[in-house]
Amino acid sequence: LTIQNDDLQGDDLEGFLRDTLTPAAAACKPGACWYVAAPAGPNFLPFAIVLTDLGIWRQTLVWVKDSLVLGRSDYHYRHEALFYGWTPGAAHQPPPTRDRDTIWECPRPMASPDHPTTKPTALVVRAIENSTKRGAIVLDAFCGAGTTILAAEQTKRRACGIELDSKYCDVIVRRWQEATGKEATLDGVPFSTVKESRGVE
Repeated sequence: LTIQNDDLQGDDLEGFLRDTLTPAAAACKPGACWYVAAPAGPNFLPFAIVLTDLGIWRQTLVWVKDSLVLGRSDYHYRHEALFYGWTPGAAHQPPPTRDRDTIWECPRPMASPDHPTTKPTALVVRAIENSTKRGAIVLDAFCGAGTTILAAEQTKRRACGIELDSKYCDVIVRRWQEATGKEATLDGVPFSTVKESRGVE
């Protein structure tokens, strides 16, 4: 499994993030909270630069996983950074209690057959419940396997997701259908009909 633009680094990655996150910030209300998962190593820096330039980054949270991820680094990663902050211009909704800390321990999915970086739904639910009220709109500019869509459904929020890769759009719809028992539609046409007309398995 691969992710479009996953090979971008340095200035190219920074430009891509700027082109994506600047309009996302413009679409958000002032004070809207942001949680952005970022890669470890040098590619962390372009995320930090763009989110700082947009005035969003306020803190770094750390998702600690229950098991390491095998890779080529000398030390195997067992965590991911989550940039946390809010769109400038208004007060944000802080977490509901004052006992929250920056370490979020949450098991990673046992398997991710649909997407290489699937996040656990519980992790996204925590972010959504900490920073929004029921009925709020949640935006995911890198929807991937659709975990934000599932978490929004579970917490009674409305989700808007953007995903460049059509194969992952199909994954998102399938996961949502399996989670809800409902059939998705596109302009009133059931997803099963859309799949058939597009030759999707």
